[in-house]
Amino acid sequence: MESTKLETMDFKNVKLDDYCFTLDLHKSMFFIDMLKNAYEFTLKGDEIEIFKKLNNGISEPTTRKELIYFIQVEMVEKYEYSTLRKMSSNEKKHLPDKEKLILTFYHQFQTVDSIYKAIENMVYLEERLKKQAVTKERMEKMAEQKRVRKHKMRAERERKMAEEKAQAADKRYRAIQQLAEQIKGKHQ
Repeated sequence: MESTKLETMDFKNVKLDDYCFTLDLHKSMFFIDMLKNAYEFTLKGDEIEIFKKLNNGISEPTTRKELIYFIQVEMVEKYEYSTLRKMSSNEKKHLPDKEKLILTFYHQFQTVDSIYKAIENMVYLEERLKKQAVTKERMEKMAEQKRVRKHKMRAERERKMAEEKAQAADKRYRAIQQLAEQIKGKHQ
């Protein structure tokens, strides 16, 4: 099994000012945005499906348990949250944006229950999740169209090569027949 794209989590498009953390849906949006390089969330009926993005560009279904482990163990280690949270308020004010985002993320989602709640509330973000799903479907469709074009081009090349081989074989056959007739004519 491949690892999650932890090293590609850059949070470049996540801005704290875009969220009102007193609102549950804003917390869920923040949760999605913070994890979007490593996980994606889709709505299937009234259920949220979670997909882990792998290093090879493929996504695979995952469980909430695995996601929680990722958040509360792997991310904590990678972003050294335990060190960040021990800083004084004054030190935290001068941190780069990425570290401020990490602190805010763990402030909002420090418990398993808070993570579950953020995921459960995603059902109310149907439009946001649909847009992501449409984009994913479109990308998959484009990839399939590319595979079909590639297959057609390969089939056409193979057809042309077979045709050229058949013409060459036919030419050789005629040349051999002519040669055989010439030899036959000389022996008569």
